[in-house]
Amino acid sequence: MKSLTMICVATVGVLLSGVLPGVAAEAAPGDAPLLDFFKDIYEETPPDCPERMYVNKTASSRSVRCRRILAGEFKADDAEIGQAREELREIRTQILLGRNWPWKEREEFAIPFAENPPVSDGDWARGLCLKNEFSLSSMTATGSGIEWRLLWNRDALFVAAKVPDAEITAYRCNNPRNKNPWDADCVEIFVMPDPRLKQYWEIVVNPDGYVFAGLHCNDSRDWFVYCLSTGMAGLKASAKRIPGGYVVQAQIPFGELPNYILGNRPEAGQSLYLALVRVDDGQRRSARPLLYDGHNVFGYFKATLEAAESPTGKRKGGGEKKLTGECASPSEK
Repeated sequence: MKSLTMICVATVGVLLSGVLPGVAAEAAPGDAPLLDFFKDIYEETPPDCPERMYVNKTASSRSVRCRRILAGEFKADDAEIGQAREELREIRTQILLGRNWPWKEREEFAIPFAENPPVSDGDWARGLCLKNEFSLSSMTATGSGIEWRLLWNRDALFVAAKVPDAEITAYRCNNPRNKNPWDADCVEIFVMPDPRLKQYWEIVVNPDGYVFAGLHCNDSRDWFVYCLSTGMAGLKASAKRIPGGYVVQAQIPFGELPNYILGNRPEAGQSLYLALVRVDDGQRRSARPLLYDGHNVFGYFKATLEAAESPTGKRKGGGEKKLTGECASPSEK
């Protein structure tokens, strides 16, 4: 027991040796404003705001270590100090980008109900339609001609994309080139049922119909948890090359989404949170303005499930039928 105690004491001594004050006892004058920027930022930033994704990074062990290096609490050489400074400056840049993001609240849309899974173009025509696309962290539409459509029923969420692309390249995971589908051409569908949980599915479909699906969780300390081994049971996805581009369709079972895994079925009035991203030769563009990237769950738009229509053409519960099949660009905020 005595020997074990001595080993533990020695180990603690080794660990603390890197934490004891090093050459610098305090932050260099030039680093003080940078460190001041991060003071209390995690606690004082609202929990669901545009910059929250990068604010959460300030709570990661790496970010904490970088700040302690600049504060002189860790021994570090010039290269380590320079790297820590560069990483913190990048986080600060992204947080400021989020603070200046014009939209402080999520966009909201409605997804029409479909009694049966859409098969023909006519079936898809009445779905919610989003056209054009935006470079990440940009509010300017590119006018590329892409069209996304969404429908739902009690079993699944249906997503389709008609993608213009003159030069198509498609990769699978674990290929000889060491490339992934998102390094070439594909679409990415991000679905989060409840923003409180931060659990979401990422579904990637390339132009040849190869599918990647991963369940992720991005928590409040920037820990990224994922489960890729099983994929999504019941997911149906396909792709077809057409002149000038390709078409993707996906049928996403509600029973695989967090909040619905116990067999409770979706109801009209409930909401999903989505990001729809097209990757063109590794460059990402979003169906709606999206800050940072598709893993920024704080930037997803809110999509409410519409009620089924009655035979008279009105939605159950009253109200005129909403025209969603015209594919007009939603009005900007």
